[in-house]
Amino acid sequence: MRSKTQNKVPVVDFITEKESAIYEAKLPRDLAETLRTKVASTLASTKLPESNISKGEWDSIKSLSILKNDSIISQFASPKSKVTFFC
Repeated sequence: MRSKTQNKVPVVDFITEKESAIYEAKLPRDLAETLRTKVASTLASTKLPESNISKGEWDSIKSLSILKNDSIISQFASPKSKVTFFC
């Protein structure tokens, strides 16, 4: 099953992870600033890929979620997988 591509780049997550890495590595200030600049530059130029799910497939997913909200679809969790039943 294909998953929907993200609709935005998780900028805050990237920056938080890089800041944590800089702090934990105890990088010198100039090296840390160089890394921050490269990360910011990369994030600024990043473009998301086109969706890998067609409009028809996405509409089907939305309709299933509407059914789920109406309690027509039930999910049962098990330690190894999640099973969905259509009633």
